[in-house]
Amino acid sequence: MDGFTVDNTNVTFRSVSQLNLTIKQKLKNDSLLGRSFTVEGELSNVSFGAKNLFFSLKDSSSVIGCAIWEYSKQNISRDDIKNGDKVIVRGSIDVWNNKGEYKLIATAVQPVGEGAVMARVKALQKRLEAEGIFDEAHKKPIPSYPRVIGLITGRDSDAYYDVITRSFERNQHIKFVVRYSFMQGASAPADIVNSIRQLDPLGLDVIVIARGGGDTEDRWTFHDENIVRAIYNANTPIVTAIGHTRNGNHLADLVADRSVYVPKAVADDLIPHLGENLEKLDKYLKDFDILVGGRLNNLKLNADNYLSKLQAYSPKNQVDRKLQMLDSQEQIMTTNMSGKLIRYQNYAENIGVRIKANNPKVLLDKRKQDYNVISDKLRLNMDQRLMRYTNDFVYISTRLNGLSPTNKLINGFGYVSANGEPVRTGSDVSKGDRINITLSDSKIIATVDDVKKNDIY
Repeated sequence: MDGFTVDNTNVTFRSVSQLNLTIKQKLKNDSLLGRSFTVEGELSNVSFGAKNLFFSLKDSSSVIGCAIWEYSKQNISRDDIKNGDKVIVRGSIDVWNNKGEYKLIATAVQPVGEGAVMARVKALQKRLEAEGIFDEAHKKPIPSYPRVIGLITGRDSDAYYDVITRSFERNQHIKFVVRYSFMQGASAPADIVNSIRQLDPLGLDVIVIARGGGDTEDRWTFHDENIVRAIYNANTPIVTAIGHTRNGNHLADLVADRSVYVPKAVADDLIPHLGENLEKLDKYLKDFDILVGGRLNNLKLNADNYLSKLQAYSPKNQVDRKLQMLDSQEQIMTTNMSGKLIRYQNYAENIGVRIKANNPKVLLDKRKQDYNVISDKLRLNMDQRLMRYTNDFVYISTRLNGLSPTNKLINGFGYVSANGEPVRTGSDVSKGDRINITLSDSKIIATVDDVKKNDIY
């Protein structure tokens, strides 16, 4: 076996390096420690390097050193890792051959129950709401026909292709100014803020921040206060399309001028469909032709009318027209007067019917009839209920009288007690004991002269 020899009594390693390498190989092949696992503990000795993160994970009696290589790629920021935090760490064991040390190489650090992170987010949201940053009054209007759109998204991401592809499907003449940015991890907030500040002065119609789906932890970037304030302070309207969340529950969504469900929906929400608009334009042109043609026909008719009017201005035609108008007005007046007379007659008849129907004597008679019917029903119901309650009372009184203990004391029966307890058998008293005999109408106090067994038993 390479690196060490074994005899019956001793194991000899040829070097310290070989000993450490053997330990590392044993750990790697172990069924528990040789694979990824999780462990819970408290953070201490947290130290951030340029790329790597080192810390200790401890409990009340033990501690283990930990490291995270390139922590920014694991969606971990300096705000997420603090001494004293209770966390769950996922990783695996590795051995440093040159130092003879082992460490837990972590790939993820999560607050216990996510409560600490969400509590900070809620506190930040409450503070920003108090400043009025999320108020609708600060929302900027989105142009109905944007021509140049700024896009902040991840390089070669699905969100990028969703926005661009869908937008060009609707309008191939739309223009984009793209700024690629980290969309998660420690570098993302500053990168996104810088992209907003670069695009805002360019006079764009709107800026879109697009990120596809992902775990909740991956989208914590969009709760960052610097991003929220950058969106709020921007002069250009900003639309967010983050993480397939229907309700826009990131702080960046709340401050944005508009929030959409998925990146692909950005195009449907912002960009009018060019083909559909061209069809509408064709329809408008046809309607315009019809309108102009109709106006020309109207002008021709008007010219013909003017000619007819000129011909009608002769004194004879004017007198004939006035006579016709007089006849027409007389007929209209006769018709109107007849119609009004009929309407007033009907109205008068309706008023008479309503007056008769609302005569106080008629109403009073009807109320008296209703009162008599209700009184008869009430009297009948009360008589029936009184008879039923009387029968129930007699029945219950009879049963109570039959069950009364004093009722059984009539006809020579009595109740015997001694020292406040009932005497059930002769063995309950002895000669000379004082006893009480309760009859139906009195109580007898006596002394026991003798106790004899009853022959009947």
